[in-house]
Amino acid sequence: MLFALLLAPISLVFEGDGVSANYLFLFMLLLAPRGYRVNPVAFAYLGFCLIAWAIGVVIFSQGDAGFIVRQAISAMLWSACILLLLVRIPFTIEEVCAAAVLAGTVYSVYVVWTVVSHGIPITDVYFIKGDLRNFVPDWPQRYVVVLMFAFFVAMERSRRGVIWMLSALAILACIFLTFTRAAWIGVVAGLLGYLWLSRTVGGGQPREPMRWSTRITRSLIAVGVVVFVATSEVVLKAFMIIYDHFALVTAVLFSGDGFDAQGSVGTRLEIWRHIQELVERSPLTGTGFAGADLLIEGTGSAHSQYLDILLRTGLVGMAFFVFFWAKLLIVYARRSPGMVGGLLAIAVFGFFQESIKLSYGALLFFVLLNKAYEFEHLDDVVARSGS
Repeated sequence: MLFALLLAPISLVFEGDGVSANYLFLFMLLLAPRGYRVNPVAFAYLGFCLIAWAIGVVIFSQGDAGFIVRQAISAMLWSACILLLLVRIPFTIEEVCAAAVLAGTVYSVYVVWTVVSHGIPITDVYFIKGDLRNFVPDWPQRYVVVLMFAFFVAMERSRRGVIWMLSALAILACIFLTFTRAAWIGVVAGLLGYLWLSRTVGGGQPREPMRWSTRITRSLIAVGVVVFVATSEVVLKAFMIIYDHFALVTAVLFSGDGFDAQGSVGTRLEIWRHIQELVERSPLTGTGFAGADLLIEGTGSAHSQYLDILLRTGLVGMAFFVFFWAKLLIVYARRSPGMVGGLLAIAVFGFFQESIKLSYGALLFFVLLNKAYEFEHLDDVVARSGS
């Protein structure tokens, strides 16, 4: 329950924009009931981030006090997230996963209840994406990071009982209602990874047998979902929108024509072009945590987690980020197909939206990374004792 509270979608309004800012987990840095640990890679990354921030202030701030303050806040918050790698997290990985499912289920049920109680027509894709923002915090592209991870964890644990399957179904329905193309693509990518790894867990150990009652219930729910998807006009309309956008991207890439900067795809490419120009001014360390909203006029975000990392911390920061992602996937591939599916979904989602930059995305990322280092240490101890 406590970790689910740390994942709660608490939003603040800052300069007219909603900011996802549940940083209650920072108390773990101060309390640290289980103490601290040494992590040379985390120390190196933290040191680099501080150097990148200092260089960025010199190159990009031009002495503007407001710019420097916001740049410093971004640097401090990210540094605080890195410090989570030095804390002995008081939660087990099972508790973290259960908390994510709990938070995702509660959020999803609230979304469905809001849609039904306010009579919001889900047949109008753009209306539901915009109108629900008045009732649901961090809708639609922000909290979906937690939802994607929670969905795959719940789906893997559905072998334990129907309640997990119902949670997975509620969360999947909520992901669908976001009508966010990046989230849908992320779920598909995560599903492929999940299916590939779901045959075995934990270094080739066979999976526990499933009770017949659970198997039958799961099958009935799955058939119901397939029938709904196959016959729903809402689903068909949403997929047609996705197809149209991909067709536009493909046509422009092969023809060499320009994008309409007013459209969703064209706007992103225009922002990404500006990011490329900014990174060229300081390729190794980036802008020192000055985000796109500070440097590109009329832009609220980079619309890509990877380009946001590249913009803020340059090529060196990107190398650290990719290294951390590789460690997460490698470590958990030996333990949990569901967790890997969720991580893959977030990783793919990050190509088109921010993910780890958000407070709860950062919490999931660095807590799971913390536990990955812990598992590696335990594996090394076991290997040495066995030899």
